[in-house]
Amino acid sequence: MIAFLFGLLSYMPLVAQKTDKPKDGIDHLADSANKAQKIQDAKNPADEATLRKDFETFIDAYSNLEKTKDKTAVLKYLAKDVQSTIMYFYIGGRANTIVGDYASFSSFMDKLINTQGLQIKYQVAKVPRVYVSGERGVVVYVVEYDVQKNGTSWSKGNETVTLTYKKIAGEWKIIQYSIVNIEDEKLRGACLCEIYGDGTGDYVAKTTIPNGRTYDTDLTTFEFTKINEERIIKTGKYAYRWDKDGSIFLRENALPNVEAKEIKIGTGDTFEKKSVLTLILKKHLYSETCTDIKITEKK
Repeated sequence: MIAFLFGLLSYMPLVAQKTDKPKDGIDHLADSANKAQKIQDAKNPADEATLRKDFETFIDAYSNLEKTKDKTAVLKYLAKDVQSTIMYFYIGGRANTIVGDYASFSSFMDKLINTQGLQIKYQVAKVPRVYVSGERGVVVYVVEYDVQKNGTSWSKGNETVTLTYKKIAGEWKIIQYSIVNIEDEKLRGACLCEIYGDGTGDYVAKTTIPNGRTYDTDLTTFEFTKINEERIIKTGKYAYRWDKDGSIFLRENALPNVEAKEIKIGTGDTFEKKSVLTLILKKHLYSETCTDIKITEKK
């Protein structure tokens, strides 16, 4: 048995040498030339021109979505089974990855269309690569964007996007796209706030707000007092009247026997102070900076 195995193992290289005779240099050159010719045949300049034109039309439709409200003009360039990966890098170091599909992209466009006053300035800065091989293609481009609400910038940054195409029924369709989004500036967005009670009924709010390329932290002291049986909240240069029904009024001063000009900023709880502080922070102090404020009460 040992001799049989030895004989078999010794014989196998001989068989391999007989069946897999090494190709000489001429054969290798011929194979390389054939492969190169196949690749060249697959690369058709006319197809690249068509793909570039489809890409440009797709970008135009997406860029004008806020005006046209026509998401079908964008979706027609996507395959029904399209997949996506989007990586977000925010100022402050936070990162997030989202995996999506046709339905999620459609829902995203619905939000863009239905959000009043929202505008995204989406400018293609460069297209470093358009490549076609047979029925596959790829487009790589870089975008500079500016997200605005009612004419005010909220966020600025850039995206590097790779679109992978496939010819389906003679038309180029996006079957996969990946985006790396790097936020350069955050001028308006979600804010965080921690509220601390000082044991006397007054509070201090620590609020983290976006400020361009960084986040700033503000400390605001809220003093609750009574003047002529009116509940008054003082903070810095501002004073607010807290009405019995929960309404909050911004007033010019809180002095007795002086008629104060008041502006109602909203209605909070009739007794709960955290509700009132939340209203003042959102509707007045940070209304121009924070789209939302997540508030946590610290003991």
